[in-house]
Amino acid sequence: MTKAWLKENKHYLFYGFIVVLTLSRVLGSRILACLPDFDCNAYIQMANTITYDSTILPHHAMRLLPALMAHGLMLLGLSTELAFRILSDSTYVLFGCLTFWVLKQFRVNSLLALATTLLCLAPHHAMRIPLQNVYQLCDMMTYPISLMLVYFSLKEKGKWVFALSIVALLTKQTVFGLGGLSLLYCFYKTRRIENLIYAVILGLSYLGLSQYYHAFSIVGHHLIPNSDFFTLSNIGWIIQDSKIIELFIPIIPFMIIYFKEIAQFLVRYWHIAGYMAVVMGQPFIAYHLTGNNFARLALQGAWIVYLIIGLSLGARWQQDKKFQALFLIYSLAVFFTWSVHSRLIYMLSFIALWLIYYKTSSSKACALTIFSKSSPNAS
Repeated sequence: MTKAWLKENKHYLFYGFIVVLTLSRVLGSRILACLPDFDCNAYIQMANTITYDSTILPHHAMRLLPALMAHGLMLLGLSTELAFRILSDSTYVLFGCLTFWVLKQFRVNSLLALATTLLCLAPHHAMRIPLQNVYQLCDMMTYPISLMLVYFSLKEKGKWVFALSIVALLTKQTVFGLGGLSLLYCFYKTRRIENLIYAVILGLSYLGLSQYYHAFSIVGHHLIPNSDFFTLSNIGWIIQDSKIIELFIPIIPFMIIYFKEIAQFLVRYWHIAGYMAVVMGQPFIAYHLTGNNFARLALQGAWIVYLIIGLSLGARWQQDKKFQALFLIYSLAVFFTWSVHSRLIYMLSFIALWLIYYKTSSSKACALTIFSKSSPNAS
């Protein structure tokens, strides 16, 4: 009876494992103070007053939902820091559980789904910024919102996409962009006029909110590169200084091997590709403004590559238990370290073990083929 119950409800064990790991991460995070001139000061002010203040930068003031949620907890007697911490930490745990759930909806093996989830939870050390500077709740909320927008757009469920897009509009405007593109994709695939109507309503809502907060000028300012941007030397310097490659270190081998699958996915689901291009491209183009914030901003689009890798692995290694175990061990090692050098070592070790396993498996398959051909009973 116990074995039957475990077999039927084993997915709960995976969710429990994810909750334990994410809780260990959030509880072990060192909370940092909000320094002067940082974005967090605006979010603290918004949570405390919930009134329009022209001294707050317009694109910060538009991020109403995180401040409203924190204000609600503060009404219960919680301090500002504790309110934001509870929300940021719980959002991180939720993101882990939702990632596993989405992968399972696309029939990815549980071990591969768990391993991919761990990588999505720790793709780069910028992921822990909202866990330490908890007032950056809007950054943490972009991950589950963008995940579910991807899921519902792939399922072509326009109503859910629209509802989440409204949430995104009040959370962070870059994620709202994914909502708009997703609605256009749903209209393209289904030809349902309601999806186009949703997109128009969403666009008008954004224009109205931007007009109210006088955000047009500052948004445009963040999309304009400086005068010397379009030179090879400057672009090369930005690539080097931003350390953009570090965003993908844990999955570089898979990006090379599954380059064709990734490219096909992004061409087929162009709305996701468009979102990733905007989110990663904006801090790159405006690097003279974003600077040290590049990784924090770009990761909000780059993490989706990890999800695509998980879907690709699920299609290729669905039945290979040894590879699944190897990949899970690798993902656990990556999850528990933020060091770039350690991750490089783990990546190279994984490649070596993978090649050894692949070579051994190929040799065994070849031997079995030869044996079957030479067997007297072979037809």
